[in-house]
Amino acid sequence: MQLSDQYKTLCNACDFKKIRIQAEKEANQLKKSATLIDIYEKIKFIAGIENIDALMKLEIDIEQKVCQPNIPVINFYNYCLKCGKKVVITSDMYLPSVELEKILQVCGIYRYEKIYVSCEVKKSKAEGTIFEHIANDIHLNKKEILHIGDNFKSDYVNALRCGMNAYHYKPEVLSEFKNIEDKNNNDLIYRTLNSISKALAKKDSYSYNLGLRAFGPLLASFCQWLNFEFKKNNIKKVYFLSRDGLIVKEIFDQTDTFNYHTQYLFASRRSWIVPLLWKHPELSDILARISMSPRITIGIFLNRVGLKPDRYIDLLDSFGLVIDTFYKKEDLFKDKRFIELFEIIKQDIIDNSKNEYLALKKYILDNVSNEKIALVDIGYNGTMQYAIEELLKEIHIESKIVGYYVGLNPKAQLILEHKINAKGFIYEPGRNEDQCNNISSYIAIFEVSFLAHHGSVERFEIVNGEAKPVYYQYEYDETDRQIVNEKDFIVQYQKGAIDFTKYWLDNPYFKNILIDPLIGIINMNLMGRKPNKFILKSFGNFRVFDTQISIMACPKKKLWYIVHPNELKRDFIGSVWKIGFLSRLFGTRFPSERLYHLMKRYLYHGN
Repeated sequence: MQLSDQYKTLCNACDFKKIRIQAEKEANQLKKSATLIDIYEKIKFIAGIENIDALMKLEIDIEQKVCQPNIPVINFYNYCLKCGKKVVITSDMYLPSVELEKILQVCGIYRYEKIYVSCEVKKSKAEGTIFEHIANDIHLNKKEILHIGDNFKSDYVNALRCGMNAYHYKPEVLSEFKNIEDKNNNDLIYRTLNSISKALAKKDSYSYNLGLRAFGPLLASFCQWLNFEFKKNNIKKVYFLSRDGLIVKEIFDQTDTFNYHTQYLFASRRSWIVPLLWKHPELSDILARISMSPRITIGIFLNRVGLKPDRYIDLLDSFGLVIDTFYKKEDLFKDKRFIELFEIIKQDIIDNSKNEYLALKKYILDNVSNEKIALVDIGYNGTMQYAIEELLKEIHIESKIVGYYVGLNPKAQLILEHKINAKGFIYEPGRNEDQCNNISSYIAIFEVSFLAHHGSVERFEIVNGEAKPVYYQYEYDETDRQIVNEKDFIVQYQKGAIDFTKYWLDNPYFKNILIDPLIGIINMNLMGRKPNKFILKSFGNFRVFDTQISIMACPKKKLWYIVHPNELKRDFIGSVWKIGFLSRLFGTRFPSERLYHLMKRYLYHGN
């Protein structure tokens, strides 16, 4: 249940958050430092809500459960006590001191002399009036008092004006957290997610902390949503598709309250789509089933249809075609030479497809059950689910499949034409479609976040009567990388995300609060779209393996592009993380995202 839903069960207000903000503003206009009771009396007046006692109790309960200890401050607090200092606590707050004391106890804060709350003494730090009151009450000269706080004006300037000593505490911001926080977002759950990532952070563990902060909230929210959907649809059997589903399966297997029969299903577009090409061997049918980049080589095409490119070099020469030359996709597939070539190799495609089909059929019969099942994957177009359903029909397995994905392409024909039953968490056709563009701007980082630590499945083969997956080599097995060790980085980055998710799901209170997908994705979006220099240095130097090996975002020096301007266009188009490319080239303060969208519009739609 989302936090807003808990309020809806207690009142009929359609936008309680808006009403709550308005009520606090009006209550403080009527009374200096309004209490929680004052605020809820104003809510009762504004919205006609009678059940204010239950609503107040819920808010207090939430405050107590979501507050996270600030470890450096607590350590300093305990040091002061150890040195024999007297400590008092003051807060500009609408909650009464009795409730604040409960929160302090939960955070391990005891043995203070007294607590002063603005709503009780009707004086505040913001106005500078509470400092005189405290000095008089504890019978000390103001010069004998040191006030410590994190608000520059209220805690530092106003305390100095009153005659006290003051220290402005600036919370340490880990380098990996810089820019990865929407400071204008006051959503309680969002602030709680960030507080947890700070509390769990480890010193000198950059990739781990980045996983906590950016990927953790998304992973936790996705797992919660899956659990909610599975329960709602009475799903017991869940297949997590390789490779992006493995990290989610690990969470499900380690969470006691998630009681499902889970299985890791080895799958890739190539290993499941190629075995069905023999059923639809015409070029137009094949092009509708295999995915390819806008620029492609004939060698890439041959790989995608299951053939070994090296075997066809002489044949290509006879047509005047080169195996590793890049063509625009639409130009290549209309080229008469290529069409003639295809007709010659079509039987090879059919023969290979049938051979791979036999091994895949064996794998399916051994691993896929005849029942209502869920497929979990990162998503996009639903082509994998469609291929799986086609294969199941071919071998007469009547499974009712529902696909659950992080995101579904709003323009995916399989979704729009209702050819598969699928749901998207963050976005799907007709819902949050702008998030598709947001995520696509850093899609390489997004996909690396979910990536399992084994190679993609090329095909299946039968060994001693058992169908086994045959892998491509894992992209990041190489260990002599000088700039960034991708494998070690990913392991620690994912561990941070897993630890964050387990913390949230194992907490008796948090596990029942669904994180809205638009809240869960905020920090990931910030990391990919407004990267700081540490993110650029790490992810920017990652290798990407698609149609060719490239570096995610690694531009040359500006001077080079001044002398060779045409190369800027070429390198920009070739970069898979274009915002990162521009940010590394021009600096983190440069409006890289804005320029990215302008250049994208010009390069792909203008010329």
